[in-house]
Amino acid sequence: MRDNNGIVFLNISDDGRGFDPDTVRRGHGLNNMAARARRSDGTLQIISIPGRGTTITVQFQKPL
Repeated sequence: MRDNNGIVFLNISDDGRGFDPDTVRRGHGLNNMAARARRSDGTLQIISIPGRGTTITVQFQKPL
């Protein structure tokens, strides 16, 4: 989605198991996603609640 200011948002959500993003450190997936967002002048936000699901949002400040 692109807002009226040209900012691009990508949201990925599920209603699965969820996790505590501050304690989960297996693998490289989330770290790689954050690094790729930063390389494109973007940000990555992870909101997850154990037992309730996860939402990952990537935001790009300028057009890609």
